[in-house]
Amino acid sequence: MAKNSLGLSLSSSELLNLIFIVPTSKPCVEKFEKAMKHSIFLLIALSFNAVFCQECEKEDSRLICRYVTSMKSAVHLSKSIKNVDVIDFDDSVIPVVEKDFFRRFTKGIELVWLDNSYVNEVESEAFDGMKDLTSLHLEDNNIVELKPHTFKGIPNLEELYLGGNNLFEVQPETFDFLNKLKILNLQDNNLVELAPGTFKNLESLEDLTILYNNLLKIGDGVFDLKQLKYLYLQSNSLTEISPKAFESLINLEKLNLYNNNLFVLKPGTFNHLINLKELDLGFNSIISLDYQTFGSLIKLEILNIGYNNIQDIEEGDFHNLKNLKELHLEYNNLFKLSPAVFQNISSLKVINLSGNGFTEVTANCFEHSMNLEEVILNSNSITTIEKDAFENLKNLNKLDLSYNSIANLDFTSSAKSLNVEYNSVKAVDAKTFIKQFPHLSNITMNSNRWDCASLVYVVKELRDHHVDILDNIISDDTNVNGISCSWE
Repeated sequence: MAKNSLGLSLSSSELLNLIFIVPTSKPCVEKFEKAMKHSIFLLIALSFNAVFCQECEKEDSRLICRYVTSMKSAVHLSKSIKNVDVIDFDDSVIPVVEKDFFRRFTKGIELVWLDNSYVNEVESEAFDGMKDLTSLHLEDNNIVELKPHTFKGIPNLEELYLGGNNLFEVQPETFDFLNKLKILNLQDNNLVELAPGTFKNLESLEDLTILYNNLLKIGDGVFDLKQLKYLYLQSNSLTEISPKAFESLINLEKLNLYNNNLFVLKPGTFNHLINLKELDLGFNSIISLDYQTFGSLIKLEILNIGYNNIQDIEEGDFHNLKNLKELHLEYNNLFKLSPAVFQNISSLKVINLSGNGFTEVTANCFEHSMNLEEVILNSNSITTIEKDAFENLKNLNKLDLSYNSIANLDFTSSAKSLNVEYNSVKAVDAKTFIKQFPHLSNITMNSNRWDCASLVYVVKELRDHHVDILDNIISDDTNVNGISCSWE
């Protein structure tokens, strides 16, 4: 793949994008013409270093400059800048955002779109003097490096979007001049490490997104961000987080560490997150918890530790989570759960225990969780459910027991929605069943071992009580209401 004098490459896939099937329907013609025009422009600009700038168009307070190939080629747009607060370089190819280019637009411009513009380089002080600029979009380009003074001279910037570039590192002084910045997006780059002090002057930052990078660890002094509320670190390669990494984040409300490679959560890691409401640790390799792991998270409402390798949860592991409403423990290696685990989290409304190794549900399992509204136990190895296992859950809306080995439904529940598909149920007493589930409004019960004689009465009783039978895919075999069964 050869590079042209712009320093850009035209890949075979981009060339293939120039091939279209001509549309015949009228609504598609306008989109087709625009796509063809853009593709031809890209082909010429990238291959032959041609200079373009179609006349800029003003739409309300937005100035749209299409097919710009360099900042110099857009000099004429200064004539159109009156009463404009947004500049959008739509469908452009601008390899270098040059120093001082925006100096002529020092007043009134609040938003600049330079996303998806084939930018390779942003020169130092490129935006210097744009005192009204509050939002800058540079995502989906090919920026490899941010120079120390790249963002100098835009003191009122509140939103900066740098996702979808090729940044391997960010120097600590990069954001020195952005003390009013509230949102910073660095997702989908190639960052491997964040140096201490990288964000040190972002005293107003509330939302930081660094997902889809290659971060291996988070050390001390990286996040000295007392106003930060949302931190997104999912889909990196994190194996280690320093116990003091988050100690300054006293106002953090949401922390996402989903889909990393964490094995151990060191004591104290979350100690200072006193305002955290949502913590996502799903899809890691965590093998154990202890009473210190979440001990300081007194305001936590949602905890996801699903899809890990946790083998045991002890009494006290969740002891201070008095405001917890959702707990996700799905797809771990749990075989038994003591009722004492939930002793201090009576506020719990949703619990997901699917994909573990449970074989039974005991009568006292949820005795400390009487406010539960949703219990998900599908995809275990459950054969036995004690009669009173769910009896005290008066607010239960959804009970999912699908994909187990349950043969008998001899338990009571206030659930409005019941899923028992893919089990081993053969027969139930229809009238007794309705009494056991007095609030039932819908049921899913396909793929069991139903005896047709029993199923006929069950279906009739359910219909008589206006219970919807869901997902009953019509079976090619003998069936009742689409639910397969056999006559014995």
